[in-house]
Amino acid sequence: MKFTATFTNFFAPLLMGLTIIAFLASCKGEVGPKGDPGAPGVGTAGPAGATGATGATGPAGASGVAGATGATGPTGAQGVAGVSGTSSVTQVTYATSFTLANDIYKTYYFDLPSYISKAVVDKSIVLVYMQFSENPDYVYQISGPTFYGDEFIYLTFSSNNSSGIVQSIAIKRSKGTFFKAVTKVRVLIIPAANLVNGRKAAVDHSNYEAVKEYYDLKE
Repeated sequence: MKFTATFTNFFAPLLMGLTIIAFLASCKGEVGPKGDPGAPGVGTAGPAGATGATGATGPAGASGVAGATGATGPTGAQGVAGVSGTSSVTQVTYATSFTLANDIYKTYYFDLPSYISKAVVDKSIVLVYMQFSENPDYVYQISGPTFYGDEFIYLTFSSNNSSGIVQSIAIKRSKGTFFKAVTKVRVLIIPAANLVNGRKAAVDHSNYEAVKEYYDLKE
C-alpha cells in the first residue's frame, strides 16, 4: 500500500504536465504574415587594398591623318649685288680713253666704287693695269717699266666727292714719252689673306692675262 501511494505521488504530476503540454500544442494558432524587411545596416568601410601591378603597355595607335599644307611664306628681300671676280677679288674697269701728257707732273684720278671702303683697301693689295692705243694687245702693270721705256706710278688715297668719302687712285707718268693715249685702266683689289695663302701666291701679278685666268676675272 505504501508503494502504490508513492507511485501515484510520482507519476500523477508528470501525467498532469504532459496533459497540459498536449493541450497547449493542440491550441497553437496559424502562422502570421511575413513581416517587412528591416532597414539596411550601415557598416564601417574597410581599409584600402594594396595597389595592383602596372598592366602591360598596349599596342601603338594608328597614325593620324596628315595635316593640310601651310600657306607659302612671303618672298625674301633681294640681296645686295656682289662684286665681280671670284675668291673675293674685285676688279674695277675704267674704259674711257684719254690722252696722256708728256708732263711727269700731270696726275690722273679714278674714284673706286663706294662699296670699296678704306678698311677694305687697307686690308688688300691694290694692283693697277693700263692699256695703250700704241700697243693695244698688251696690258701693263704699273708701277713698272713698259716695253718702250715708259714708266708710271700710282697711289691710293681717300677723297670727297658727291657720294661722300671714297677711295681713289692717282696715276702719273714718271718716265718716257712713247705712250700718248690710254684706252683702259683696270684696278684689282685682292684681300691680303689671299696672297698669304700659298696657292694664291703662285700667280705672276705682272702678267694680267695670267691674273685674269687665275682669279677667273671677267672683262
